[in-house]
Amino acid sequence: KTFNSSFNIGFTDTDLNHHFKETDVHGNFGITFLEYLKVYVKGQYGREVHIGLEHVEEAVHDLQMTPRSRAPSVDAHGKLLPAIKEAASVPELGGVDMKLSRKNTTGAYIRAARLFLKGGEGKAPVPTLRISALGEAINSAVAVAVRMQEEGLGRIVQVTTAYPDMPNGRGCAQINVEVERVV
Repeated sequence: KTFNSSFNIGFTDTDLNHHFKETDVHGNFGITFLEYLKVYVKGQYGREVHIGLEHVEEAVHDLQMTPRSRAPSVDAHGKLLPAIKEAASVPELGGVDMKLSRKNTTGAYIRAARLFLKGGEGKAPVPTLRISALGEAINSAVAVAVRMQEEGLGRIVQVTTAYPDMPNGRGCAQINVEVERVV
């Protein structure tokens, strides 16, 4: 009202209240940015606008916040579910484990995988290449495995994923891809 009264020809109090109520779609006695934006577009361009963000996200109230892997899992009837134990991978005889990280480029890992599966530099080819990666290196692991299959050097025989806990207490995405050499 103070700003409106500074104009020589401003809105009357009745007009101002009417326009405010029209703008305050949610009826919370305040104008959100989305409400303002809709009015601005209508006034400036003479058209209605659908922004797609009209609904307000609220917190889910039926979930209980618990630290990951500390709370027991229960089924729909409240019965305790047994813990899932992941088997530690046992290296296959004659295979090689490639643990990828973000320290090297994808190209470097592709060259190394090619060398393992083709053989060379006085080394025999390996029958199986197990490629594993955590977090941001997952894309590289997938790229290496797919490239070996595209080049006809290997065949992807198994892909497993996991979300193991890290030493800092947080989980991290993990992938393991087994590539069998094509003879």
